[in-house]
Amino acid sequence: MPTQYQPASPTDDLLSIIDRLSSLSFPESEVKPSTRGEWGGPGYHLAVLRESQDFWDDRSEDIVEAAEREMEADFASLAGALTGCWSLRDRRPGPVPRP
Repeated sequence: MPTQYQPASPTDDLLSIIDRLSSLSFPESEVKPSTRGEWGGPGYHLAVLRESQDFWDDRSEDIVEAAEREMEADFASLAGALTGCWSLRDRRPGPVPRP
């Protein structure tokens, strides 16, 4: 069975989504959300980078706070990676360079 690519970290996974979207041209009209959680329109792309779990069964503080901490850590890591990349790169279009 062939092995599938697994990102090294959640940050790498999020950066790959950003890379892919930044390489696409903008749609000429509004595009409905896809099954990948992406949509767009003239001049923009949107993507769901991360979603929390549903809390219908258990809304205890421990569960909710753990999910919030995990998401905050992932986004802080992503912000650091993007800041490092974009503060060092020139403004030519292309994939986001990896630090």
